[in-house]
Formats: sequence, structure tokens, C-alpha cells
Amino acid sequence: MNQDIAVSNNAIIEDWVPAFVREVNAEKDRLGIKHNRDKRAIPSKGSTKKERGEIRRIGVKMTKGEVFTHKGVGGRGARQAKPWFNPIAETAVDELASAIAENTGDIISKSLSIR
Repeated sequence: MNQDIAVSNNAIIEDWVPAFVREVNAEKDRLGIKHNRDKRAIPSKGSTKKERGEIRRIGVKMTKGEVFTHKGVGGRGARQAKPWFNPIAETAVDELASAIAENTGDIISKSLSIR
């Protein structure tokens, strides 16, 4: 991939990750998802991994309890799944994909010329 595209897309992603994590943490607070009965919610953290200078992976660190709430497992007895994470991620990833597509298209269109 063109280095200019990778650098500018990386910047978009690096701005997007903290905003996404804030949305995740806000939803956990709204739902009252806690680490355990005695503690408040532990904020999730975001991370990125690069390969050859380009961000290729985005991660969100969360507790097992948050995953268990989403999947409906853990604890005693049958638990009802509360799929709280995927709806946030789907919307946010669509927005990220649009921003990257627009950025990539802009950079490519600026470099096109007839020779």
C-alpha cells in the first residue's frame, strides 16, 4: 500500500480507537456491567498492532465478566445473553470503514494523472 495512504489511515484509526473505547465504556456503565459485586466497572482499553508500518489489528481489552454478559454464560444457573458489544462495534466499524475508504479515495484521486 502507498506509504501516504498507510500513514493517513493509521492516523484515522488512532483517532477512532479511543472514541470507540469511550462508547464501549459508556455502554457498560449504562448497563451496570461490573467486574464483580464489590468493584466498579474496569474501563476497557484499546490497542493497535502494526505490520510493516500499517495498522492491521485493533483490540479492545475487557474482563471475562463483560464477555460472559455478552454471551450469557458464567455464574450459577442459566444466564440470558445480553449482546451489548456487537451492536456498538458494527456501527463504529462501519463509520471507520467509510472514513478510511473516503481518505484512500481522496489520496488516490489526487495522485491520478494522464501521462
